[in-house]
Amino acid sequence: LVPTINIVISYICMSLGLVPLCSGVAIPWTMPVVISGFLATGWQGAVLQVLLLILGVFIYMPFIKMIDKQYLMDETKPVEEEDEERAKTEVVKDRHSGHLMYQGIYYDIIDDDSVRIPDYYDLEMTELVIPDTITYGGKTYRVTQIGEDVFSYYYDLEKIVLGNNVEVIEANAFCGCSSLKEVVFGTGLKEIGGHAFEGCDVLEEITLPEGLASIGAEAFCSCAALKSIVLPESLLTLGDNMFFDCESLEKVRIPASVESIPYGLFTNCASLSEVELSEGLTVIETEAFWACESLRTLKLPASLVFLGDRAFYNSGLESISFPDKRVSTGENIFDFCESLNTIYVSGDTAGYYEETFGDEYTYEVVE
Repeated sequence: LVPTINIVISYICMSLGLVPLCSGVAIPWTMPVVISGFLATGWQGAVLQVLLLILGVFIYMPFIKMIDKQYLMDETKPVEEEDEERAKTEVVKDRHSGHLMYQGIYYDIIDDDSVRIPDYYDLEMTELVIPDTITYGGKTYRVTQIGEDVFSYYYDLEKIVLGNNVEVIEANAFCGCSSLKEVVFGTGLKEIGGHAFEGCDVLEEITLPEGLASIGAEAFCSCAALKSIVLPESLLTLGDNMFFDCESLEKVRIPASVESIPYGLFTNCASLSEVELSEGLTVIETEAFWACESLRTLKLPASLVFLGDRAFYNSGLESISFPDKRVSTGENIFDFCESLNTIYVSGDTAGYYEETFGDEYTYEVVE
């Protein structure tokens, strides 16, 4: 390719008179570039050779880089295979990426005694076991974090066992693990990030450990087979749409530590028939129980102070019990709740709720 281009460019330059025709001087083939051009055609030929040389370098460069990359891969492949073999029994530093590697998982040191999981390299594992600690260079590190997106869309993963030092599961960590059937959480877990288990289609049961304080938005969204989940008493915050489209979810207890049910928490939970709201809950946000078709009755706690817009929109409610107080409400709380007949209230609040929701419902006074 380069010789052909050189001939064409030289011919054009001589045809246009930019470079003189060769003088006819016999020049040895061993004569260096630039000098040979000068002897053959003068200084114009020398300049032309310099330009052609530079052009040739630019043309050849991508091909040189490609072959160099291939040679590097050929050189490092045996090293990577050796590292992976050693990492089956001991923690090894990957000479290519710089990660620590052990039993199919990469680790990064984040402080003096902790490591984070940023990636994995075993593409065949169906069961993931996160150890409590790993030891490298004579020092022991706690495994405290599972990184963002690390195992997302790992379709073959069926079981997860988390070590007791794992404190944070970052966003999307196990999103789309469509074969995941079982998760065993460690005792040290404090935070689950948004979308962490979204789309885990066959996961049926979850028991979250005491000590967990926060769960992010849509963390269990679209877990279509999820029937039951145990929320710990330590839990403080729930994320928006956390159970969105969990169509098999049947029963949930909200612990007393949770003060607010966030936006769309149970949206489209068509099988949800039993919800226990503990004392301590103060707010139910907008569309929290949107389209909960199987929810027939609900008792609101005495601590509740506010119901958000469309909180029970298109739900299957037949009756609902309000506390002995005036709860502030948003708009269209019971829109399209076609089965709702009875609202249980106290004698002191009956007039308030009738004025708020209208006279289409029966207001039963309870003491």
